[in-house]
Amino acid sequence: MVVDRESMKIKLVDYGSGCFVDEQVYTYVQSRFYRAPEVILRLPYTEKVDMWSFGCILAELYTGDPLFPGNNEQEQIEYIMEICDIFPTSLLE
Repeated sequence: MVVDRESMKIKLVDYGSGCFVDEQVYTYVQSRFYRAPEVILRLPYTEKVDMWSFGCILAELYTGDPLFPGNNEQEQIEYIMEICDIFPTSLLE
């Protein structure tokens, strides 16, 4: 995160595990607290996972705490399900 004190703008930048949409070669594409469910479940994903991460970051900036602070992927899914409910059957199939 970069803050410009003059304009008070915040910039979020992280291309550490970035990839092209049609070349999903990494299984680790997001930091755990910001990882989208489809990434945790190792399902095909789109650039929408970046919006999930962005929403998690905004929540953390607002509250001061991670929205889904799981110690591992299992806990991560449990936290997500507590807030977002059970995943649709179509996603799990």
